[in-house]
Amino acid sequence: FTILGVQPILGRTFRPEEDQPGSRVVIFSHGVWQRRFGGDPGIIGRPVNLDGESYTVIGVMPRTVDLPSMDNWHDQLWVPIAFTSEEAASRGNHYLEVIARLKPGVTHQQAQAEMTTIAARLEKQYPEYNTRVGIKVRSLHEQLVGPIKPALLAA
Repeated sequence: FTILGVQPILGRTFRPEEDQPGSRVVIFSHGVWQRRFGGDPGIIGRPVNLDGESYTVIGVMPRTVDLPSMDNWHDQLWVPIAFTSEEAASRGNHYLEVIARLKPGVTHQQAQAEMTTIAARLEKQYPEYNTRVGIKVRSLHEQLVGPIKPALLAA
């Protein structure tokens, strides 16, 4: 949320220490907050049941928040990933997308060159997991608009 400059309308976003196994905090989308809890401003700090586990509501995002994700542009709630040490050490999973900001003065081409170098090092160090696994640096705009750009230009 911080990297995208998104602030909740109620509560707060995640703290670094909450990205640990066993941390059970949740941030709701505006829609979930309205549909499931009637827009109750007292939701912050309350426990809710998610998949049989109790989570504490720490924040509610504004109506306008539509964060990018691989599967669904209309996420309903967010929880920390909270990898176990075994999961964090696993080299065979390539399902996460990362959003980052470039340092001031760094071009897209420079970022791509550095990430290509990192990918090559990972392939050499972990060939069983990283052979032919590259890294594609794209702007968030390209990620969001890319597939529909022709339709937007025609409009």
